[in-house]
Amino acid sequence: MSTLPSLMTPRLQLRALQVLDAARIEQLAGEKEVARLTSGIPHPYPRGQAERWISRHAAAWLRGEVASWGICIRGSDELIGALSLHHDEPHQRAELSYWLGTDYWHQGYASEAAAAALAWAFGPAGYQKVTASVYAANVRSSRLLERLGFVREGLQRRQINKDGIWHDLERWGMLREEYQAVLAAGNRLLCEVTIDHEEEPMITGIAHLCLRVADLERSVRFYHEGLGMAKAFEFRREDGTWFGQYLYAGGRNFIEIFAAELSAPAKGQSFGHMCLEVDDINATVETLRKRGIEVSEVKMGSDHAWQAWLTDPDGNRIELHGYTPEAKQLASIR
Repeated sequence: MSTLPSLMTPRLQLRALQVLDAARIEQLAGEKEVARLTSGIPHPYPRGQAERWISRHAAAWLRGEVASWGICIRGSDELIGALSLHHDEPHQRAELSYWLGTDYWHQGYASEAAAAALAWAFGPAGYQKVTASVYAANVRSSRLLERLGFVREGLQRRQINKDGIWHDLERWGMLREEYQAVLAAGNRLLCEVTIDHEEEPMITGIAHLCLRVADLERSVRFYHEGLGMAKAFEFRREDGTWFGQYLYAGGRNFIEIFAAELSAPAKGQSFGHMCLEVDDINATVETLRKRGIEVSEVKMGSDHAWQAWLTDPDGNRIELHGYTPEAKQLASIR
């Protein structure tokens, strides 16, 4: 499965969600009014739930089950909300859901974001129908769907019980031909949407450098006490033997040090491998293999991060690194 494309409107960019968005999602989705109008967002918003949600949806995209975007103001990478299309592949339809932080209500952003999703759903994704469900009391959201060209298909009474309160649920739908008709009629929102070409998976930074050292304690003391790098976490065998150390080098960068038997010191002799952080490890591996580069299978490391391996033409080992919400590296810098 390819990387999730960016969707553009005159004022917004919809981009793939990242683990680093978790704190912002907790801030925005944690607002009581956001939870009140949505069936799936709890209040108070549990700490750590946003990271788990991002991770689940990223994996679900690779399985072809859901496309989830972060909604950002163009020119800024900071989220103002999120939007998802849940795929029902056998029936070529998708269920639309969205939310915005309260500071961004009543400015037309939800309409623009939904219009972008429709352009993708009825364009590259090839769906025959897009549906949406809203609380009957959420009149503004119903009007939004109607302005976009959705047709109200029914009312499900006492369909949702949230926090002890029953909610009637309105069902809305739009067929492909209805979308095309509204588009041809010149609906301003639908006509002002463009879809960026899908970007190839990107290297987002060097995650860590690996060093093999003759005296682990001495080297850790040098980097920790001498250079001031904070200890992140340790590597230990089942019997408790300490054989490696992760050290925090600032930002999202680390050095890992492993005990090893080394010959006489030589320039560059202790270098282990270079690790590159990637935004989507499965898509990156797929792209590299298409380019004729041999890459190992993706597996979960003992640090709870995804990894795959390759070598450069000179035989230097390169690790591709994809963080999960449970990755020890991220836990150490929160």
